[in-house]
Amino acid sequence: MKSYAIVKDDSRDSWELFLDMAKQYKDGGGKLATIYIDGQLKNILDRMKYVGPDKLTTSAILSSIVARFIYDHEDEIRKVLFSGDLL
Repeated sequence: MKSYAIVKDDSRDSWELFLDMAKQYKDGGGKLATIYIDGQLKNILDRMKYVGPDKLTTSAILSSIVARFIYDHEDEIRKVLFSGDLL
């Protein structure tokens, strides 16, 4: 198995961006979609939505996480989309 050295971005700015995006998704409405995720991940999201004064929805939290991933990996995603090769 290949070994990876992952750089964890645990900066305050990263967290604040995540929260700001989640608030925008919560307030922005938009068209929702059904997705399936691992049960343990869903439990964490469900617990997060009750923390703090904003009471973010699970869909807002998850949308923010996915949007942040897409933003962080925009170049790689573009290459994959145009090459037709994910793996």
